[in-house]
Amino acid sequence: MKHPKVIVIRRSCLTGKVIWVYRGPSKGAANKAYIRACHKEVERVLNWDKIVARRQSVLARTLADMLAQVPVDSALTPEQQDAAKELQRIAHEKLEVNLDFYNHIMEERRRREEDKKIRRKMKV
Repeated sequence: MKHPKVIVIRRSCLTGKVIWVYRGPSKGAANKAYIRACHKEVERVLNWDKIVARRQSVLARTLADMLAQVPVDSALTPEQQDAAKELQRIAHEKLEVNLDFYNHIMEERRRREEDKKIRRKMKV
């Protein structure tokens, strides 16, 4: 007989929105997956500028490669010109990073640190 899966839903401690959902074999595995997701999210936010720069360079390189394949003696059709302009616009578009999960993680850490300070004071 197959064991039922464990479903864990984490809500933001700031907004109450669902920010993380897990479906797997055990609560222990859920905790490990949550910790791993937190580390990856923090890393993602810290490297966001590099991610955006890489995305822009890939789009610019793709556009340059596509334009290099167009013969020199022929002009671009209006559809090709529109597509090239759209690619340029997308390449230079500022991407907004979604910070809901990141803000939740930082708030959890702040609260945990406060609790540690309180427990240290109670020990003394």
